[in-house]
Amino acid sequence: MRQDFSSDFSELVGRIERGEPFTLLRFADGEHAFIRNSSVRGIDGWLSPGKETRLGGDLRRALAVDGRRYVLGLPSECCTASCNGGLLKDLIGGTNAARSQITFSNIFVNANYRRQGELFAALKKRNVLLICSAVSETCSRDMPFGPVTAIPCPRDCRVWEDEREELMKMYRHEVSKVSGSTVLLAAGPMSEPIAVELSEFNPTNQYIDIGSSLDMFVHMKPTRPYQIDTADANQYCTMRVERRRDRGLEDLLDYGSKVSVIINGYKRPEAVDMVVEALLGQSVLPREIVIRWNDIESSKRSRYQRHISSLVSSRNTGVWSRFHDAFDLSGEYVCIFDDDTVPGSRWLENCLATIQTNEGLLGTVGVIFNGINQYMDNRRVGWASANETVQQVDLVGHSWFFKREWLNMYWSERAPDGLHLAGEDIHFSYVLQRNGINTYVPPHPISDLRLWGSIKGNELGTSNVAISMMPNSYERWDIPFRHYLNRGWRLMCKES
Repeated sequence: MRQDFSSDFSELVGRIERGEPFTLLRFADGEHAFIRNSSVRGIDGWLSPGKETRLGGDLRRALAVDGRRYVLGLPSECCTASCNGGLLKDLIGGTNAARSQITFSNIFVNANYRRQGELFAALKKRNVLLICSAVSETCSRDMPFGPVTAIPCPRDCRVWEDEREELMKMYRHEVSKVSGSTVLLAAGPMSEPIAVELSEFNPTNQYIDIGSSLDMFVHMKPTRPYQIDTADANQYCTMRVERRRDRGLEDLLDYGSKVSVIINGYKRPEAVDMVVEALLGQSVLPREIVIRWNDIESSKRSRYQRHISSLVSSRNTGVWSRFHDAFDLSGEYVCIFDDDTVPGSRWLENCLATIQTNEGLLGTVGVIFNGINQYMDNRRVGWASANETVQQVDLVGHSWFFKREWLNMYWSERAPDGLHLAGEDIHFSYVLQRNGINTYVPPHPISDLRLWGSIKGNELGTSNVAISMMPNSYERWDIPFRHYLNRGWRLMCKES
């Protein structure tokens, strides 16, 4: 988000219209009162009792929630109710949100309230549930954007202390019936912990704290000054957010992502930097990036050495160690890149989609052998020879995408002695094949290089430090090729 009152509204409406799963949490003076244990009576009649409460603890946890799906609305600097920015300064210290995840708590009100028609047009395309106090039991209600499933919530926030579990049981039951829907919340300060728990329970939906902006249609009367012709109705809110702490490039990662990344760096720091930049521009961002450096001096020449987590070895550990380092990553999936492999902007998205339909080891270049006599008797698909659809292959290289749990299979069998710069790719496909898991290359359509796992393979793969450019490199690959054939590795040419 940009902290521009009009532009942020447009961005949220666009997300709703596109059906993008996200959660908008909004924190203002009422939420702040519960978080700080202050005594405040809300405009809707609820009371913050001025002591530690269960709702206050849940709101603190909601404010600190991690994950790129969350957008946090915070008080602006221009409104009296926000202490003219005082609440913003206080609340920002409790967030883990990146700068791009922050917007206005007033996003749907004041001058943006006049743009409700755009919001309603987006909601007309959605299946909508509304959690509000205007109904006493779940029912259908007509709204300007169509019928909604209205679900009751208490008007008095104090009931959260004793009725939290029963309320959440009801809300989980209702959202378990829908997928890819929009859930609007008008439950006062309870909206935030409800939205967080439901986001974890059913992340396919949108969860939006809509607040009082629907009161004219929910309660059938104005409840706020901005809903009638007052100065508030013309107020364009302003806000400037300084980073709570310097998070550097971490702001550009997605801690809710399922994908962790390792880049294997040797003597091409400029190429490693290109891989990092390509990963920071992915349509599906990684949750973490680690660079495994096998050359200390090259690591010092990388622009990202101080900003990206790195493992720097005093000796060249070759091509096998990165598959051991991957054990320490936290993602459900791991993607490993050679330092000559710069992906297109939708490569991780492509891999995630492919592994849902073809559960197996994925890579950007695949090898299909024509026979069993020598390694070089093969043909390649992927970036080296575009494939329009998913292609099963004997092995993959340059980039590997897989479930992190499969590393247990990788290291369940010892690698052949003496191998240092070859064989890791054959080994992985071999051990997975023993466990009934195939190897594939996701689509690399000629018409869309964004889906490719490598868009500079010919340019970077022929430098003088590339393994394939070393003397007798082909004979080096014949050793593991024959070793794994003798161990029972089955080639596709023998299966047909």
